[in-house]
Order: sequence, then C-alpha cells, then structure tokens
Amino acid sequence: MSLHLYKPLGDNDHAIRLDAAKTLTSELLQLLSSEYSEKSKSSLDYALGRLTKGLASGRESARPGFAVVLTEVGGIPPPLSFWNCAIEEVFALLMGRDVYGGI
Repeated sequence: MSLHLYKPLGDNDHAIRLDAAKTLTSELLQLLSSEYSEKSKSSLDYALGRLTKGLASGRESARPGFAVVLTEVGGIPPPLSFWNCAIEEVFALLMGRDVYGGI
C-alpha cells in the first residue's frame, strides 16, 4: 500500500487529487481481489481508518479526495464478498471509527 498517496488526496489541485485517488483506489481493489491474509486485512483496516479520518480533515480539498476513494471502494462489493466480508460489515467498521479524533 502506497502511504505517499494519502497526502495528495487533500491537494488543492484537482488533477493531483484525482490522480492520487485513482491510484489508491486501484491499489485497494488489487488488495481486495488478492487472497485473504492477516497482512492484507491489516492493510485494509489501515486504509479504511486513514480514509475515514481524512473525511474530517480541515484541509480545504481533503474531504472530496478521501470521499472519492471511499465511494469507489465501497461501490465494488464482489471483491469484498470474496473475502467473506459483507459490505454492511465494511460500513459498520467505518461507522465505528472515531472520525473526529475525540472532539
């Protein structure tokens, strides 16, 4: 998982933000279509947590950038079912995150 792609998701330049979103979405979909392992599950948990926290960012363009990736990944249920993970479980995981950092 490319950690350097999260920062550009909040860039004010639309092209940079969209390019980072496309690349990160592609990496997440590749991860979801791979064989399930504890490492891949850990990577997915990290990505969902980071993306969810990004929705609450104070940076002007972060919310749209992070939302694009979450929307794209959340809209593709077949790979999730391959992992025996229902889309409802992913949304429950997202809803359980402390998006506001304790505020």
